Amino acid sequence: DLKKPWMAILLNAVLFGALHLANENVTPAGVLGTAAMGALLAVLMWKNESLWQVILLHTAWNWLQNIIFGLPNSGWVFSCSLLGAANVTKTATFFYDPYFGLEGSWLCPLLAAAAALFLIYRYKAKL
Repeated sequence: DLKKPWMAILLNAVLFGALHLANENVTPAGVLGTAAMGALLAVLMWKNESLWQVILLHTAWNWLQNIIFGLPNSGWVFSCSLLGAANVTKTATFFYDPYFGLEGSWLCPLLAAAAALFLIYRYKAKL
């Protein structure tokens, strides 16, 4: 059991965000979004003690955006998808960045951080 889980959560958030810095079309919101998602995944790992759950969630996120919807995912775009929604808009909004994907929006870091905080509160976790 970790004595200071908040340090592991913070470190995972920083590493996850940093690993996405080299992705094409990265945005400040994209770095914050991937960092917040890293924190959320770390909280899930900490509380549920299931690496498979974290792997499945991350894989599902990437597949839904790229393979199913055809949207960019952290700057990566696949040439084929089931729904081909990538060319819906070329204008970045609060909800979506057409070059980096959902993670490039300002909504993603807010939702991921809120979800992580909600889970910490729900589990009444002591960090």
